[in-house]
Amino acid sequence: MTIKQQGGIFGRNPTFNDINVDNDISISGDATVTGKLGVGGTNAILGFYAEKDNGSGYVGGFRSTNSSPYLTVQTTGGVTNLQGINSGFTDVAAIGLQPSGGNINVGAGNFVMTSGYGIDFSATSGTGTSELFDDYEEGTWTPVYTPETGSFGSLTMDVITATYTKIGRTVVANCAIRTDDVDTTGVTGNLLTITGLPFASASSHNVACSISNASQWAGDTPLSAIVSSSSTTVFLMYRTSVNGADNYLLCGDMTSGTNADKNRLILTAVYEAA
Repeated sequence: MTIKQQGGIFGRNPTFNDINVDNDISISGDATVTGKLGVGGTNAILGFYAEKDNGSGYVGGFRSTNSSPYLTVQTTGGVTNLQGINSGFTDVAAIGLQPSGGNINVGAGNFVMTSGYGIDFSATSGTGTSELFDDYEEGTWTPVYTPETGSFGSLTMDVITATYTKIGRTVVANCAIRTDDVDTTGVTGNLLTITGLPFASASSHNVACSISNASQWAGDTPLSAIVSSSSTTVFLMYRTSVNGADNYLLCGDMTSGTNADKNRLILTAVYEAA
């Protein structure tokens, strides 16, 4: 059945099969749908409206554009707050949250960022090259005493703890380590390093590290360290008693041989990842 404009008046409780309506339908009472309510065709909209003080306002609805349905919710001024549910109803492509109360609370679950995206602070004043917070990570790493060149004849180490936190490009790496057996044959004159930082450092500069404890060394004892540029390597340093200058620690400063719990070190490296 097709109802044309100005199509007449039907009696009470009429029953029809299919109905095609050329123009709008206004219902003053309730409408009950026991089957499916379909919205088809390009640019078809199932909309929801609400009376505002300044007249009728479009609150939101479901719309189909080029066979890709999505949900849109907007104010009477036309500002879209939520749209972009794809045809599989599994992905929200864009969400703008503008709570009038101030805070946004998540009762369960997490905000999950797509790779390459984050929280954009560019609306705030600043002179930085980037205001996108796009990474936070916690984990562990494996520090290893290593000669700058060559290798130890043998090395047995205890990694008591080695953790890191990455916030944006800033990395904070901690470790507490010691050795049980060191064979320094052939590498005694080489600089001593710790390798294995969780992220390579930026290429522009070396970064100072802090050593909060060092003990059970045979020669000079490490007092500080630096993260080498563009690397995952820490060079250990000691301070001379002659003029107070810092110098690189050598592998020969280690307590060698089979000796438990020697060459103890607690180190914190704070540096910028590449």
